[in-house]
Amino acid sequence: SLLAQLLEDGPREAEAVIDALARLKPEQVSAHAGQIGTAVEAWPAQSHDWRRTFDFVEIFTQVRAWPSADRLLDTALAKLPDTTRESTRRAYVAHLKDAVATERALAERDRRSFEVSSARWLAASQSSEVSETVGPIAAFAARLELARSLLGLNLGSQSQSQRLRDAADALDAAATDLENLGIATLYSGLAELCRSAASIIEWRAAVVTGEADADRHLRA
Repeated sequence: SLLAQLLEDGPREAEAVIDALARLKPEQVSAHAGQIGTAVEAWPAQSHDWRRTFDFVEIFTQVRAWPSADRLLDTALAKLPDTTRESTRRAYVAHLKDAVATERALAERDRRSFEVSSARWLAASQSSEVSETVGPIAAFAARLELARSLLGLNLGSQSQSQRLRDAADALDAAATDLENLGIATLYSGLAELCRSAASIIEWRAAVVTGEADADRHLRA
């Protein structure tokens, strides 16, 4: 019946369908992601509700229906004219594609793909076109920095433990801006785990180098 609503009424019933999908089990959504995506892709460009499209992308990524999310964004790009007027929206869609690729690479433990897509996402997030359009950039960026720190990517002059502490501070800051209290609590908990991981890394280094009172890192 949800598919029927999408096929018959298109964007007009999209919000109701999204609310209904949110109440289904992930495996139920994943099983029909391809059909749902095809129905959304069929919306006429002139009546396209782009915010609803992005909501569907979020739903697909939550259930790991990566191909459906990616195909939906490809269709969105194809429907947007490559003009100055639509440049901001096209940059937003491209940015979302990088976000989907990054989450997929991380979920599938594809280190090389994660390194490339996350670096591209972080670079694009600094552009005015994207930063003015994407709301939860700080939250996603904090999560990316955490993952990159855990993998030891581009540490520069910083130690891995310091990068983890910086990522924890970023997660705490992002949590204060999140409207959903449950998600904000998860971000704060993840920040504490980052700090614990940093202390363990410092403890191990202290033990290996024979520092006095290495256990102080575990008591911190």
